[in-house]
Amino acid sequence: MSYATVEDFISYFGQQESLELSNLNDPMATEVNLPLLQQHLNYATAEINGYIAGNYNLPLPTIPQILIYHTCDVARYRMDIYKSREDVVDRYERAIAYLRDVSRGIVNLGLDQNNVEVETVALEPAYFSALPVFTIDSLRDF
Repeated sequence: MSYATVEDFISYFGQQESLELSNLNDPMATEVNLPLLQQHLNYATAEINGYIAGNYNLPLPTIPQILIYHTCDVARYRMDIYKSREDVVDRYERAIAYLRDVSRGIVNLGLDQNNVEVETVALEPAYFSALPVFTIDSLRDF
C-alpha cells in the first residue's frame, strides 16, 4: 500500500504534469499511465519506509498528510528521469532531509511508537518583560 494515491499525485501536480511524467516514452499519449504512476508511488513508499521503520511500526494505520506530500515528491523525482528540473530536485532533497530528521528522532510524524496519533496541546504565549529602568520616580530629580 502506498502512502499516496494516484489521485493525490494528480491533485498535487496537476493533470498535465502527471500525463507528461507517466508517459515520457510516449509523448503522444493523451491519458495518464495509471499503472506506472502507481508503481512509482509504491517505490516512493518503500524508500520512505526505509527512513521511518526504525521509529514507527509499519504499516502505519493512519497516514499523516506530510507523508502524502513527500511520497508524491519522491515519486515525481524518480519519474522525472530526462528533465532533471531544479525545483523537482529541490523538493526531493527537502523530502529526504525531513525523512532523515524523522529517522534521527529530531521530528516526528505525529504518531507515537504504537502508531497512535499524539495529541497536541495548544500553548498560549507567555508575555513578560523586565521592570522598567526609567520611571517617574527615578527621573524626578533629574
